[in-house]
Amino acid sequence: GSPSQEETRLRIDLSFVARWADRHAPELADAYTAHARAALFGDYASVFGAPRCLDPSDVFGSAGPARHQILGALALASSECRGDWTRLYASGVDGLSFHRLCHQILGWNGPTILVCRSSKGDVFGAVVDEPWREWHAYYGGSGCFVFALRPTLRICRPRRGAGARRDFMYLNTSSRTRGLCIGSSGGGAPDTARIAIPEQLGDAVVHVRRSDLTFEAGDLAPTGGLDGTVALDALEVWGVGDAAAIANARRARVVARKTRAEHVRRAGQVDKSKFANSDFDREFLFGKTFANCATESEFRRPIREQDADDGDA
Repeated sequence: GSPSQEETRLRIDLSFVARWADRHAPELADAYTAHARAALFGDYASVFGAPRCLDPSDVFGSAGPARHQILGALALASSECRGDWTRLYASGVDGLSFHRLCHQILGWNGPTILVCRSSKGDVFGAVVDEPWREWHAYYGGSGCFVFALRPTLRICRPRRGAGARRDFMYLNTSSRTRGLCIGSSGGGAPDTARIAIPEQLGDAVVHVRRSDLTFEAGDLAPTGGLDGTVALDALEVWGVGDAAAIANARRARVVARKTRAEHVRRAGQVDKSKFANSDFDREFLFGKTFANCATESEFRRPIREQDADDGDA
C-alpha cells in the first residue's frame, strides 16, 4: 500500500539529514566506524583521529564538553582537522599584532585553522589546506572552507560552477593591499575578502562578509556590524596533523626562518636602512631591535620574545 504520512515525514527527515551530513559532516561515516570499533574492539584512534589540543586556547576554552563539540564539529567537516592541534599564534599570548601573526605562521609547512571569537561570542574562522606564504595574489586549494561554530554551526565550502572564483587565501605585508584574507569576490584584497585580518590588527577589529564568490553564502558572525566589522576578543591559528606532520611542519618553519635570517644578514651588510622602512620587516626580521617602535594600540598585550622554534633558528 501507499506509505503513511508518518513514513513520508520520516523519509523527508532522513533525506534532509543525509544532505546536511554530506555538506557539513562528510567525515561522519568514519566517526561512526570508529565508534563501532571502540565498542567492539576498544580501538579508536587508528580509525578516526579525534582532534586533540596540545596547547591552551582562549577560543575553545578549557577541556570539557564545549571544547569537544567545537573540535568535533571541525573534525567531522574535514579530515584536515583531525589529529593534533598545535597553537602557532594566539592573541592572548602574542598580542594583537599583525606582524607577529605573520611571523608565527609563515614557514609552517602544513594546513592551518584560523579561528576568531568576537566580543559578543561568535566563533568563526577558516581551514586552509596550503602553507601560508607572502604573495601578491590569492592561492590555496579546494580543501579550504570557512565556518561558523557559534552561535550556530555553518560550513561554507568552495563554490562550483560559472562565476566561482578560486581566491582561497592571501597574505601580503609589503604591497598597497596589505593583510591576511580568506575568500574574495574579485577586485583588490582585502576590500572584497570574506574574512579580512587587517594590518591594523591592534584595533581589535576584523572584517567579515556574508557572501563572496569563492565560498558558499552564510552569515559567519551574525552579531557583527552592518558594515561587516566584528569586534575581536581572541584570534588564534593552529597547525593540524598527526605527530609526524606536525614535526615536519615545525622543522620546515625553522629552516624558513634560518633562510630569511641569512638573507637579512647579507642584505644588512649592504644597506640596513633599506630594511628599516617596513613595519613588518622591523618586527619579523630584527626582533627586539625595533621593539620600542610598536604603538600601544598595536600591542594590547605583551608579545612572546621567543617561541619554541626561535631557539633553533
